[in-house]
Amino acid sequence: MSNVFAENLRKLRLSKKLTQEQVAEHLGVTVQTVSRWECGNALPDVLRLPEIAKLYCVTVDDFYKSNSIAYANYAERLLSVYEKTGLPEDFLAAEIEFQKMIKLENMTMRDMYNYANLNDQMYINSQRKALDWYDKILARDHTEDPLSYYKALDFKIRISHESGDGYEKLIPYLKKRVERDRNNPNEWQSLCEGLYYCERYEELDETLREAIKLFPNNGTLYIQLASVHEHYGRYDEAIKCYENAEKLDTEKHNEIFCKAVSYDIYMGEYEKSYNTWLELAKLYKNEGLDVDAEMAMREAEAVKTKIR
Repeated sequence: MSNVFAENLRKLRLSKKLTQEQVAEHLGVTVQTVSRWECGNALPDVLRLPEIAKLYCVTVDDFYKSNSIAYANYAERLLSVYEKTGLPEDFLAAEIEFQKMIKLENMTMRDMYNYANLNDQMYINSQRKALDWYDKILARDHTEDPLSYYKALDFKIRISHESGDGYEKLIPYLKKRVERDRNNPNEWQSLCEGLYYCERYEELDETLREAIKLFPNNGTLYIQLASVHEHYGRYDEAIKCYENAEKLDTEKHNEIFCKAVSYDIYMGEYEKSYNTWLELAKLYKNEGLDVDAEMAMREAEAVKTKIR
C-alpha cells in the first residue's frame, strides 16, 4: 500500500506539472521531505494529507487507489465524488469549491459545464428523494391529513410528468385512483391536473365537465376549466369560471389572481386587470398577508403602465 501511495504522490505531482521544489514551498517542507514521500521512505503527517490532496486536485482516498488521476481542479474532483454518492454533504463541499472559483472570475468553459452538471445532478437526486417521500405519504390513509396527502399527489404528478412518465404511466395511474374513489373530488382534481400537464386538453375538458356535474360547488374544478378555456381562446368563458370559483372561494383568492392575469396576458384589458389586482391586494391586506398584498400591488403598478 505504501508503494501505491508513494507512486501516486509522484504521478499526481507530475500530472499537475509541479516540481518537488514547488510542492515543498507550497507545503512549507523541504525538497528532501517531498522526495522521501515519493520514494516511500517516509509518510506525510496525516493532518497534512488534505492539503496535499487539494494541491493535486484529488481526495485523500485517491492516494491509496491504483488508478488515481488528477482532475483539472479540486472542484471537479469533488463533483466526481458527488456523482458517485449523491450525498448532500458531498454536494455542499463541491458547491463551496465552485463558489470560490466564481468569486475569482477565472472559470473556464469546462468549469462552467462542471458547475452546471453539479446542480443538474443535485436536481435529479432531489427529485428522486422527493418522489420517495411523496410515495411514503401516498401509501398512508388520505383522511389522516387530506391537505398534505393531496399536495403530495399533485407534486408527484408534476415530477412524474417531467421525468417522462406522463403518457405511459401517469394518466392510467390517476384514472385508476378516480375509479376507486369516484366520490372524492380531490381525486378528480388530481386527474385533471395530470391531464393538464400532459396537454390532453380535449380529454381534460370532458373530464372537468363530468367532475363539475358531480361536484358543482368545487371552486378548484372551475379554475381548472378556466385554463382549458384559455387554451382554446375562450377568454370570456374563462372569466366566468373564475367568477364562479370566486363565489365559492375555496382557493384562497387564487381565482382572483388568475382572473387578473387573464385580463392582462390574454385579453389585453389592462384596466380590469389593474382593478382586479387592487381588489386582491385589499383582500390580502385585510387578512394580514402583507407580503402577498405587496406582491399584488406591484403587479397592479406594472399593469397600470399599460393603460392608455
